[in-house]
Amino acid sequence: MKQIHFATTNEYKIKFANNLLRTHDWECVPGKVNLIEPQSMTQEEISQYKVLQAYEQLKVPVITMDSGFFISALKGFPGIYTADFFKSLNNDQILQLMEKESDRSAYIQQTLSINNGEEIKSFTSKSEGVIVQSTEAGEGYAFDAFFKPNITGKIMAKMTEGEKSLIWGEAWNKLGDFLNSSSLQ
Repeated sequence: MKQIHFATTNEYKIKFANNLLRTHDWECVPGKVNLIEPQSMTQEEISQYKVLQAYEQLKVPVITMDSGFFISALKGFPGIYTADFFKSLNNDQILQLMEKESDRSAYIQQTLSINNGEEIKSFTSKSEGVIVQSTEAGEGYAFDAFFKPNITGKIMAKMTEGEKSLIWGEAWNKLGDFLNSSSLQ
């Protein structure tokens, strides 16, 4: 099994990434780095900036991951500010914010970037869905408690790991294909 560094020490992220990359004969190993997260207009720009920093610190090929939650009624907010948004508001407050909105559509997006020392490539997964009413919401961290992707029809907190791979898997599969076609083999 070939290995690639992943700029995170979050065990859940490593485990989830490995479940998807192992189908490509790759696995992630954690890479402890200190990253400055820029404020930018696109998730891809943020991911690429972070993977530049990670490569400079580790001096080996490395990947980074950025996720965001985009609410149509809020013109895409919180988007790239998702982490800070969920530090400021709890799930009940967010559901109250959406209570009178007729457009409850939203999407989640994940961007992976790899820096192999020669080039930077990015791969994105996007999953559209809806924010459920508070009566349908469950327990879970952040949007997992109330976001229902169209592809599964379940809130994320009630999805299996296999179902979650339907949501996030596209970017990881593209990364796996890239790794297998690159000089890192």
